[in-house]
This record gives sequence, C-alpha cells and structure tokens, in this order.
Amino acid sequence: MVLIGAIAVAVAGLLVDVNHEGALFVRGLPGLPLPVICPLRRFFDVRCPTCGVTRSMVHFLQGRPAESFAVHRLGWLVLGAVLFQLPYRTWCLAGRPELPDRPRLPQFLMAGFLLLLVLNWFVP
Repeated sequence: MVLIGAIAVAVAGLLVDVNHEGALFVRGLPGLPLPVICPLRRFFDVRCPTCGVTRSMVHFLQGRPAESFAVHRLGWLVLGAVLFQLPYRTWCLAGRPELPDRPRLPQFLMAGFLLLLVLNWFVP
C-alpha cells in the first residue's frame, strides 16, 4: 500500500501545476483550480506548519527548486521520504530481507522532522 501511495504522489505531482495565485490545477486546465483540502486554511484562513508542502513538492518534481524552497523550505524533505519508498518497498516486495532497522530510528526521524516543521513555522 505504501508503494502504491508513493507512486500516486509522484504521478500526481507531475500531472498538476501551481498557478500564479498558488492554487493547484490539473495541467492543461489552468482555469479550474483544485479545491483547498486543508481544513484550517479552507475554513479559518490559518496557515499551519505544513501549509505549502504539496505545492513545494509539485515545484520540485517539475524542476523548479527555487520556487519549491520559496513556498516551503521542507517540501524537498517530504518528497525525498516519499520517493525513497519506491526502491525500498520494491526491494521488500521482491522478497529481499528488510534493510536493518534500529528499533527507535523511525521515531527519532519523525520527532526530528516535527521539530523542523515547528521551527520552520516560527522562523520567517
């Protein structure tokens, strides 16, 4: 399921683009922006720590790293984690043994990422 999700994110990132107002739209249909799905932004117009990650990933996937960093400084990190799933999950499905995993490594990585998100939110 994770492999399918990672493929879907990568393909979706190539099928959409960001307009001059910052809204996502399907390529070829710039007049029909996709709806905002974040409830905080949609209903309260509040920017959360992850606001802009999707747009940042779309810019990065389409070869615009400067625009990606301008929208959200950590979008590349999220995209890297998603794209890492492609070879890793394929490796696991091919019957290869799982890569060595430290018991607490995923928890430390997630805690570090959450800390980076909060710091990114507060630092202009």
